[in-house]
Amino acid sequence: DLPESLRRPHPTALLWRTLLPNLYASDFAPAGQWVSLQPANQERGFGPELSFGHAMSAQCSHPVAIIKSANGRTGLFNDWRPMDEDDLSTLTNLMFADVRRAFAVLNENGFAPRLRGLLWYQGERDIRL
Repeated sequence: DLPESLRRPHPTALLWRTLLPNLYASDFAPAGQWVSLQPANQERGFGPELSFGHAMSAQCSHPVAIIKSANGRTGLFNDWRPMDEDDLSTLTNLMFADVRRAFAVLNENGFAPRLRGLLWYQGERDIRL
């Protein structure tokens, strides 16, 4: 069960879910806009950004903004293809374009965002036995 402290919207942590194609987009946080960090759908679950955002906010004296870029059932080689820098249809390039949009919205709202890190969590799609 999710602790009550993680169920409420966080007062200083924001979440942007990227506009990547996603089979379950309607089940999670709205895409392409900043919202207070909170579990979007407790029945279907939530990602590591929830506890990570709370932990980071506890250590920072400024707001924390998390850009979540997830697309289930995709693999690094076939879908993300980070080596194809010129192919604008790869999930990697779509993600970077959306990160630029997210930063632009923060700038328009008076924030001066700085990228401080990148976390990558890869599922089991690329596992070979």
